[in-house]
Amino acid sequence: MKRLVLTESNIPGVTSFASAGIPNEAVNLKSWQFAFNRLVDLPEILVQGRERDYLAWIFATKSFRSYAIDSAALEEYTRQYSAPGAMRAGFAWYRANFDAAGLAQANARAAKRLTMPVLALGGSEGVGDALRATVATIADHVQGGSITGSTTGCGHFLPEECPDELTEAVLKFWQSTPE
Repeated sequence: MKRLVLTESNIPGVTSFASAGIPNEAVNLKSWQFAFNRLVDLPEILVQGRERDYLAWIFATKSFRSYAIDSAALEEYTRQYSAPGAMRAGFAWYRANFDAAGLAQANARAAKRLTMPVLALGGSEGVGDALRATVATIADHVQGGSITGSTTGCGHFLPEECPDELTEAVLKFWQSTPE
């Protein structure tokens, strides 16, 4: 791999997850999906036939610029995630990556340093600079930080909420890291 761009994510085996007690409201709102999505079958049972409501809630609570995901975009996301198996695949990612075996594999991978240039970006109202700081513990050449947006903050959905700022950051990164 020559370069890597990461946005608004936690990295299995690298990101530290506090596990003591019940999280406060702010932490719970940002991280509830890690526990919910890992549950066997329950997410599918609760979301099936309610994909639009589920996605609308996700977008409303995890975005800072909720207006950035308009009704046409929501309908397209709903159409795609309503396809048979689409939601199960997303839930399965959490199950596979955050069970004991997945975390063991992630810990083994995290022991190997990333030598390629990495751009790690978070929304100012999302993970902020935490992704860049986390990646810096396992990578040699890290750029990035927090995208604020031109006039207001930016939440979890960087491509939808801050497309110009994200595009500019990625292009600058490509230009500053020749092959």
